[in-house]
Amino acid sequence: PGDKDKLKEYLQPITSDKVIDTRELDFTAITAKGSPVPVSGVISQIEYQNEPALELLIPGAFLSDSLEEGVMLVQEASSSTIRINRVIDNINNAIRRATQTNVSSALLLIEMDSYDQLQEELGIAKAEALVMALSEMLDKEVGENGYSLDRYQQDRFMLLMPNTASDAGLAYANALCEKVAGQMLEVQDETFNVTLSVGVSIISELATSVESCIARSTEAIAMIHEAAKGGNRGNSAALFALDEAEDAGSEQDVGEIGSEFLEHEKFALSYQPVITLHGDSKQFYEVLLNVSPEVNPKELPADFIGQLFSTEMAVELDRWVILESVKSLAEYLKEHPDTHLFVNLSAATICDEGFIPWLKVALKAAAVTPSHLIFQLREIDISRYSRQSQKLVEMLNKANCEVAISHFGLAIEPMRMISQLEVDYVKFDRMVIDKAQSQDEGDDLEKLTNILKAESYRIIVPFVESAGIISTLWQMGVHYIQGHFLQPPAPEMDYDFSNEE
Repeated sequence: PGDKDKLKEYLQPITSDKVIDTRELDFTAITAKGSPVPVSGVISQIEYQNEPALELLIPGAFLSDSLEEGVMLVQEASSSTIRINRVIDNINNAIRRATQTNVSSALLLIEMDSYDQLQEELGIAKAEALVMALSEMLDKEVGENGYSLDRYQQDRFMLLMPNTASDAGLAYANALCEKVAGQMLEVQDETFNVTLSVGVSIISELATSVESCIARSTEAIAMIHEAAKGGNRGNSAALFALDEAEDAGSEQDVGEIGSEFLEHEKFALSYQPVITLHGDSKQFYEVLLNVSPEVNPKELPADFIGQLFSTEMAVELDRWVILESVKSLAEYLKEHPDTHLFVNLSAATICDEGFIPWLKVALKAAAVTPSHLIFQLREIDISRYSRQSQKLVEMLNKANCEVAISHFGLAIEPMRMISQLEVDYVKFDRMVIDKAQSQDEGDDLEKLTNILKAESYRIIVPFVESAGIISTLWQMGVHYIQGHFLQPPAPEMDYDFSNEE
């Protein structure tokens, strides 16, 4: 009874256009025998049978009847624990909210200045104690403003501010720097004065992925580091902002540039091999859209290609990529008859009812059998357009094309979403791969891989950038790998697959 108020704010009608942020929720539950049990869960908004719903996940619920052990589990849940999963969930929700309602959020990457130097001087244990003391200070500060803080890396925290514009986000970041610099932290009878560097970016309707949002805040931090080369520490905030060349990066201007590039043949395709780990005789490439080599990327808006697929050009670009790639494939199949292409489809094409009839005509004209194409849909697009995705996947299956989900593993319940679709391949998101190589969350990839294998999905791990991880992925039973370490995207399909036999 004493914790009922904690749940009241969630017991109200919810809608798809006002997404509730993912939050941790600690409360006391009562067992069937009437015993109190402390519970630590995560409450979030999901889509269930095409309707918005609330989900409360309680990891490891009631594994022990010991009240003391339950209390320990709750106490371990704090912002001093690195929680990449929750960071990803919160940013995903912000992207979804921005797409559906055009409401922006500010993403603050908060870094303790001179952490490496402090760790060298104080030792690992005391430096960690200092970070935890800072965590408590920041928790109290942001909590008073109704925000939630998550530890993202060893010396970095992530703060998401819903319904916040760039000027307000930057002003809050500067105020936070000033507040922390004016206080002392006490660790083992010693006092320390620490400062922060805060990188601010805005999550708007043009945001394309969790990774790009984090990259922009990281770039803002890099600006502070660059300015500090003269000897001054950070103790400041910076906003990732578009420069003058990028200032034309509104949706309208990006679309105009894209139309001009398409008209004057300033786009190009590249192909990156997807390589088997278990002796598949087929040869796979992913098709990627780029600008032509003669175009200077610095003269383009930030994330130009990503932004293009948020414009009205998306359907036209998808069709151009398909036409150009199947023309190349038709010629290539004469000497390499077992070649297959992964082709990405945008959210706009997922919703385009004219796509399948057009595709049948295009493939017939190019004399390419549909089974040589694997169409990739992003997990976040499937989540946003569940009904349309199910219909498209069904029609692609009937057309004898295979289907893949890319950027997989960021949804709160990824297996629930995938179970509604007849797909053949699953490609993990880069954030999942990065988490798998972190100290605390390396088991997640293996667990998800085992579930996918049990359901007979063929699994692709992208962004393989070193030889060290390959043997681990092979032992897990991952089917295919992809990455610059193996071969970066190239203008031709020229990878020697015989080396992999």
